[in-house]
Amino acid sequence: MNLLISYYKSQNEQRNSEYLDCLTYNLENQLIEKIFIFIQTDEERPIQSEKIEYITIQGDVTYQTFFDYAKENLYGEICIVANSDIFFDDTLEELKSEQLQDKFLCLTRWNLNPNGTLEFYSPEYGPETSQDVWIFKGGVEILESNVPLGYMGCDNRIASIAFESGLDVSNPSHIIICKHLHNSQYRTTAKQRIYGEYLFVTPSDNCKPSKTYKTMVASFDKDKREPSYSKITKVTNFVKSKRRGFQTEQNKYETGVLITGATGLVGTAIKNYLKQRETSEFSSDDVVFISSKDYDLRRPEQVQMMFTKYKPKNVIHLAGMVGGVQDNSTRQAEFYTNNTYINTNVLHFCHKHEVSKVLCMLSSCIYPDSVEYPIKEECLHNGPPHESNFGYAYSKRMLEVQMRAYRNQYGCNFFGVIPTNIFGENDNYNLTTSHVIPAIIRKVYDAMILDKDSINLWGDGTPQRQFSYSADIAKILVSLIENDHDHDLINIGDETERSIQDVASTICDAFGFTGDIIWDSEMPNGQQRKPVDMSLIKELGLYEFSDFTESISKSCAWFEDNQQAARS
Repeated sequence: MNLLISYYKSQNEQRNSEYLDCLTYNLENQLIEKIFIFIQTDEERPIQSEKIEYITIQGDVTYQTFFDYAKENLYGEICIVANSDIFFDDTLEELKSEQLQDKFLCLTRWNLNPNGTLEFYSPEYGPETSQDVWIFKGGVEILESNVPLGYMGCDNRIASIAFESGLDVSNPSHIIICKHLHNSQYRTTAKQRIYGEYLFVTPSDNCKPSKTYKTMVASFDKDKREPSYSKITKVTNFVKSKRRGFQTEQNKYETGVLITGATGLVGTAIKNYLKQRETSEFSSDDVVFISSKDYDLRRPEQVQMMFTKYKPKNVIHLAGMVGGVQDNSTRQAEFYTNNTYINTNVLHFCHKHEVSKVLCMLSSCIYPDSVEYPIKEECLHNGPPHESNFGYAYSKRMLEVQMRAYRNQYGCNFFGVIPTNIFGENDNYNLTTSHVIPAIIRKVYDAMILDKDSINLWGDGTPQRQFSYSADIAKILVSLIENDHDHDLINIGDETERSIQDVASTICDAFGFTGDIIWDSEMPNGQQRKPVDMSLIKELGLYEFSDFTESISKSCAWFEDNQQAARS
């Protein structure tokens, strides 16, 4: 556990002694592993200890200072932000058994009287109040919180900001005891009051979301230094409305569909499809397209922020780390780890935010290497996938396992589609990481502009694949998210098998390239064949695919027109 505090040397000797006593008590607490003290000058170093790290900053310390430091330096660790006159006992042990992910604890203090007795703090105003201590996991995403310490109401303002950030706010001050040492009469609290929305959190004996009371502080009595509250309204945690950020049952969702991986091949195809069609259950205006530039889906706090902001009714989950044969073979751990982080986070928050329907994109490479063809959905776990796709394939296979677990335990409407090899406009043309069709398109185009009379391709060209145009896949996905069905897993794609040799010839014809194709049989072919069964998608009436030669021509033309901006 890490304690983060600010320190200013008081001009009052008794008050300064209280600060030092609290710091000493916390140093002696074996449950606190490290104390980070934020100071403005080196003269403000009260105690030297291996357990203490001093951080010198410019300007006043704000809550944002603590949150930013924890995010950058204490990611995933328990962080305790406290006032300088607070110390702890062994009740911190309770935090070890708590899962603090997505939680924000606000503790009401226990006053330490001169006779040594503890007295729970009783506020003079407001229904309940907190806080002198704030506990969270390092890395948690909290909305703008440049609120200075020591100002009246700063504590309740931070509680409100944490609530609006989508965190579970609670006040377990009856089981985690924070002791307040302030027997001197000296006060350094700034007279200014922090304006805006306040959140009062009811003290409780557990870390579950507490009852909360929300109010707006607009003014205060300058003589009594006490606030003038607007009407205090009791609200339930995470029940929000558009006007004030609080939700009602009539307005549970704000976004029709959230699509991850939006700048990729299929995400772009969906965006283009929605713009083109005349009627639909949802329009492009009711869809949020999310890319890696918007949120890092490997990080749970960023995924939480995304769901809190958009509150989607449905999710199409396309995001993931993808690559071709070479990339899949050499970066197996990266593919597995990154995709597992992404999938775990997305499904977790889909469940937590009660998303109505979730469609996840898998891959046909998840199927067993040795199985009866064409491969049916129920054969998924009848053997290991091909070695060339080991890390990526298992990450996608585990996505299916995760979806099934959520369906079984919580009844979540999570289902997956297994597409065949997708190609089309806005594909990945990086020769190191691309799939076979965009790689060949790139090589043929480069040979044309460099006036070469041949191209070199991997393998011997004999492997066969089922290829599907991205625009056709987009139509299927939109239809599946708009209409109900009873399937947990659905193969989608053109069932026609084509050899890599045939694909290469079609691409050469599209560009008018008449040079030779040199096959490097020393390089891997990948899986020789893996046809999948399309019975289910046919039963749903969604099996409709464009002419392959025409789709290849469109893809080649797009690359030629956009080759400067194409992903490479």
